[in-house]
Amino acid sequence: WDVKNLTVPLSTVSVRDGIVWDVKFVNKQSADTILTASQGGGLQLWDLRDSFAKCVSQINKPGTGIASNSVSVSQGNSILFGCGKEDGSVSCYDSRNTSQPMFLKEKLHAAAVHKVTFNPEGTRLASGGDDTRLYVTSVAAENESVPIGTGHSDYIRGLCWKPKLTLDVINDNEAPRLEHILSGSWDKTIRVTKV
Repeated sequence: WDVKNLTVPLSTVSVRDGIVWDVKFVNKQSADTILTASQGGGLQLWDLRDSFAKCVSQINKPGTGIASNSVSVSQGNSILFGCGKEDGSVSCYDSRNTSQPMFLKEKLHAAAVHKVTFNPEGTRLASGGDDTRLYVTSVAAENESVPIGTGHSDYIRGLCWKPKLTLDVINDNEAPRLEHILSGSWDKTIRVTKV
């Protein structure tokens, strides 16, 4: 949208794959490309430079039947895409080769995954969903997934990483840097969990 004229969109994306569940800019410095996740399972890259956007890559082809509920773009490395699906699966793709995921954790969650997000360095992907669980998966070669207890009693619908903070200098030694995840739930709570 043009903020000076909110009645006319600058570009229109016609996904044709059911409900669009999530959309992210691929590069925040250049607002030309977006990544969408949709009800029909599509995970697609779109070029917004024309008034009618065009699909430039189908990472996960539309019509697979398993909804893609959430996407995330690595901010530490802008070529990685994470995806959470209706069947509880979590995957990660490298934009240079989208024919196969870097990893696919089939049914990592016991229910639908509604939120995925990379940590600021782009080395770990957090996922949360209807099973009230939070997992953190390493993007490195071993792709280890670690369950993180949150204490939520209902669906997780919001996730974000708190930037690492360095604690006060103690005895001239820098204290370890801590990493936390914030999770929001239908149980009407936001939890801060150390990872």
